[in-house]
Amino acid sequence: MKMSKVSLFFIVLTISTSGLMAQTYRFLQTEIYAVQVSGGLLQNTFSSEFKQFGGTVSCDEFNSGSGNGFSFGIQGEYPLSNVLALSGGLGFRDRSGLLSTSSTFPIRDDNSTSGFSQANMENTIDASMQFIEFQTDLRYNIFEVYGFVLRGIGGLRFGIPLSGEFHQKTRIVSPESIGFVVGNQTLQERTLGSGEITTYNPLQIGGVIGIEPMVRVSPSMHITASAFYDLPFTSTLNDATLNISGFRGQIGLRYSMRIFAPSPNTP
Repeated sequence: MKMSKVSLFFIVLTISTSGLMAQTYRFLQTEIYAVQVSGGLLQNTFSSEFKQFGGTVSCDEFNSGSGNGFSFGIQGEYPLSNVLALSGGLGFRDRSGLLSTSSTFPIRDDNSTSGFSQANMENTIDASMQFIEFQTDLRYNIFEVYGFVLRGIGGLRFGIPLSGEFHQKTRIVSPESIGFVVGNQTLQERTLGSGEITTYNPLQIGGVIGIEPMVRVSPSMHITASAFYDLPFTSTLNDATLNISGFRGQIGLRYSMRIFAPSPNTP
């Protein structure tokens, strides 16, 4: 009896799939522990409710902002099963960004018949904020075949502020005919204040979720590409509400300490 092309196709597909599953790379099965170094970029998003914090000038309420920073760190892993690992590590996080708010109020205008005009203003606070963060999480192997692994990540973050400074400015958006008189100059923008951020909460607490594709380049080495979403549980400041969330993308190199089965003796 001749075999149909459809039957032949399903037989070949079954054999190929069986071979693929047989070559699934269970890297945690022989791993004792692992160390990873990584670095990347942050996209920070600010959610806030304040008119001022320590050292700044009171303006209309600041509600939002954004910015970019960088990140690097080191972490260790301990396998809990063939598909699950416990991770913990320290990292540097730059969670800087710009907050802005708009307002309208009367301002002196010598070109106006009433002596005043309505000015549209933009107030900004450029905040530079750096932290050391400890992250502990669980990493689960969602998909694993040959030398490729895709892992899901969920855990907690604990941050300690290192340093921070702010620069606060106000700018006249319109009309262009008016300005701030500073000395003998008329300016569209002026600095309201600057200085160190001194009202940090001493401990920042948040969560983290993410995915991590890994590609094996040697029996003990993987290249990783992690994508995290950081969410806050506490305010960054103790005298104002400022929550920082955002995306974090990192490239890393992961080294495994492994147990390999001894090779059979050959005659």
